Amino acid sequence: MTTFELYFCATLLRGALAVLFLLGVESLLRHRLSAGLRRLLWAGCILLLLVPQMNFSALPLKLDLSSLRTAGAAAAPARPSARTAGAGQPGIAPAGERPRSLIRAAWRRFQLHRRNVELGIIAFLPIPALLLLLWRYLRCRRVIRRLPPVTDRRVLDSWRAILMRNGALRTPVVLLDSSRPGLGPTLFGGFRRKLLLPVEALRPLPDRELCLLLEHEYHHSRAGDPLLNLGALFLWALVWYNPFMLIARRRLRSCCELECDRKVLERHPQAVCEYGNLLLHFASAGTHVPAVTLGLAESPRELSRRIRSMTAAVRPRSGERRFETVAALLIAALLAAPVCLVAVNAKPAARPRPASTATARPMLPHLILKPLPAVPEDDTLMQCWEIVYPENFPAGKSRLAIEIGEAHLEAPLRNRPCFLLLRGRGAVSPEAEIRIEFAASPPSASLPAEEALKGLSAPKLVPAADRRPVYAALFRNGEPVAIHLRVDGIEAEHLSGFRPVSVR
Repeated sequence: MTTFELYFCATLLRGALAVLFLLGVESLLRHRLSAGLRRLLWAGCILLLLVPQMNFSALPLKLDLSSLRTAGAAAAPARPSARTAGAGQPGIAPAGERPRSLIRAAWRRFQLHRRNVELGIIAFLPIPALLLLLWRYLRCRRVIRRLPPVTDRRVLDSWRAILMRNGALRTPVVLLDSSRPGLGPTLFGGFRRKLLLPVEALRPLPDRELCLLLEHEYHHSRAGDPLLNLGALFLWALVWYNPFMLIARRRLRSCCELECDRKVLERHPQAVCEYGNLLLHFASAGTHVPAVTLGLAESPRELSRRIRSMTAAVRPRSGERRFETVAALLIAALLAAPVCLVAVNAKPAARPRPASTATARPMLPHLILKPLPAVPEDDTLMQCWEIVYPENFPAGKSRLAIEIGEAHLEAPLRNRPCFLLLRGRGAVSPEAEIRIEFAASPPSASLPAEEALKGLSAPKLVPAADRRPVYAALFRNGEPVAIHLRVDGIEAEHLSGFRPVSVR
């Protein structure tokens, strides 16, 4: 397994343990923890499922998985290639082995780009789920936009009474009549919410049951459950291939319903039978509730769980609130502990490089050539450079090769000369007499200091034509001068990649 695969598997395993741990805690403390706290814990669990398991050196606990990676690499048996397996001409696979050789070649190519392929797959997988989620949302929105507003005065008066009794909502809710599409009581939307009410099905209900239904949807909107449901759906679409994310999302949705049931029955403790009959009435209607909405009654399994929870509702006693808070904080800390305290290392340990038996490549020498101002009194002096030698420069094996026009000149550096003089007459041509001289001191110059500085500041560099160790400069006639450094004992391939110090 590669490093990326180990980190990915560690993240999935940590998420699976978190979901299983929270399911066990929920089953043990379902009568001690309120549905509101369980709702917060499941929302945090969904976020933790998306956090990758990383390797931070600041974390106190360490988990080393590099042995799995090296063991997997070492366990791979060496298989003979198709070139040596078949009889016949060497280097050519037999006819029966050619499909296998193609498969092996494709597999080797995949192994070469394995990490990039895996990252591409992980990045592409959420796209179909996100598009499907967007399509469902837009389809529900298109159907809801055609619905007329509720005009039944009994429903509107009951809704106003709930708002006056419990307080106004931060996000206004529009009441729409969903009798024609056959939808049950449903809450849709994140920031602009619509409450779909089947007015024809609500008319036979008594006023008390109608009030319970509307109060249930009121608590949904006040707690922000529609927006939380859409956010959970979006996060699920990012990692839809993880089954534990689906479990966490469904448990979050169930806890939202249980919390609204608890709030309704906390205000109307004597209406348990009426509220249960209301849920059974809309569950028997068989209306389908889209995933992007929140319905009053959904699957029969969830309905049975809600009815059992209503009959054994959490009744706060002395010290019960404090126990709930402490237990919720402890469970949240245990859920976040693998992310915040454990650093997973999946990278193999750095192996020491074996000592190379081959001869070390020679250190490439270089020179620094400083052009000096020309001397007008000397007509034969074309250009003058000062030569600066680095430490341990192999002067006894080095030569300077100068190319100016079509003239090629060479001079040894065994005596470590300090100045290089280029002399000649007339234009640069094959017949021109050009020679190079070495000097221990610079030629005398009677130029004023300002002109000398001006000559030094003038551009004297031209780009080299190739990557050879070339010092390119301009002399006083404007022609380029290519100065090559040649050192005995250094091969040409070593010098081909040498980037020399430019002329200063």
